[in-house]
Amino acid sequence: MAVAQRRSCETSTSEERSATLVAAWESYIADPEARPEPIRDVFTRPEMSIFDGEYAKEDIPLPAPDPERLRQLGIWLVRNSSDRRPVLAGLSLLAEAGTPEDIPLLRTIGVASCFVRGAVAALGAIPGTAPDLVWLAQHTKSSGRQYVLQGLADASDPVARHWLLRNAGVFSSPGRNDYALHIAQVTGLAAALTEDDRDDQVRDQAIGLLLQMARHDDYGTVIDRYPDAKRTLALVAAETSWMTPTSDRYADLTALVEDLRTGASACLDWANDEREAVLDRLLAVLRSPAWIRTLTVSADSDPYFAWRARWARNIVDARYEADAPRHFWRPCTGVRNRSGRAVRKMRISHWMIRLWSPSGTALAPSFPLTNSSRTPSAIRSAARASSSNSSIVMSDSCTAVISSRYGALSACDGQARRCDQGIAAASASRGSESSSCRVAECE
Repeated sequence: MAVAQRRSCETSTSEERSATLVAAWESYIADPEARPEPIRDVFTRPEMSIFDGEYAKEDIPLPAPDPERLRQLGIWLVRNSSDRRPVLAGLSLLAEAGTPEDIPLLRTIGVASCFVRGAVAALGAIPGTAPDLVWLAQHTKSSGRQYVLQGLADASDPVARHWLLRNAGVFSSPGRNDYALHIAQVTGLAAALTEDDRDDQVRDQAIGLLLQMARHDDYGTVIDRYPDAKRTLALVAAETSWMTPTSDRYADLTALVEDLRTGASACLDWANDEREAVLDRLLAVLRSPAWIRTLTVSADSDPYFAWRARWARNIVDARYEADAPRHFWRPCTGVRNRSGRAVRKMRISHWMIRLWSPSGTALAPSFPLTNSSRTPSAIRSAARASSSNSSIVMSDSCTAVISSRYGALSACDGQARRCDQGIAAASASRGSESSSCRVAECE
């Protein structure tokens, strides 16, 4: 029996499945007294896929019955099916014919992650359901929250905007920084930081959304696609003096400082000294006595918070800036982007090492070290002057960059030097330059 069902699934085409749906639909429309069970049974056949249920109404090019009958069929399928496919078909019908009376049903079924997308579509078609979408966002798991956030962002409702400005960063799915970009745009994030009712929640979410847009997570950064990125960063820096110091906020602001120094935020189209002014404002707050006390308390806490406090202290410490490069390297990760490369960075003592690759997924920061024994070329080939596949690049301020086999170098201010003598030469003489070094062209 199982073999026969599997063969049926393999031989059935989308045209055949659509014809089966059309036949069942025609029979249901022709008879006003028809029962809904045959419709449910069609969707539970082995050859039917989940997509046949989710997009049921779109795939049936026939006139529908009156909206109330369509609605009753959708409600019946949702309430009386033990298979996902007819439930998805019922939600698809309610997205066209649902009424406010169906909101409790849609909220309940939407808590299940496999039905949240259909429930959000049905709720979005009913006017005034922004509070219900907010409730659903608070009660769904992370795997389905992205659909609820999308529904809230598309709602164009003050209730939805108010909630997103205070909670969207918390519920953003990891790696989906495109959702953070969309939310920042539809909510008017920069404008929200100038409104009279702004509070620490709005400021926290602004920082969270900026960090989400600047993070990589194999999707590439998107902060350069946010038109108000520079304005929002400047407003966040101005608003930090009004925030109550906490260890989490200290960590978030420190991450923002690091990104402004060497991350995607650093490569925005800043005017002269504009980026430095934002950095100075953030550092002035983080170095103030009230915020330093928060850092001191965290350092005496459990091992995780103590480690985080040490990391933050090193970033904020003025001595760090003396070792930090006067320029920054363009950080490009994940999929191929305008510069055609991917990169991940890590800090080892006073060295900043970044592994470049021409396309594909960027490597984890620990990759050059953990894999050096198995793939010595990841690091050691950089020290061989005869190798044309990799090179070590350093600047006057002793920043080392290892480019991979197909990598190329781009320095944002043109002060980098390409040195084929490798890490050994860089570590032996921190400020020296080899005669084989040459100035790299800026992009």
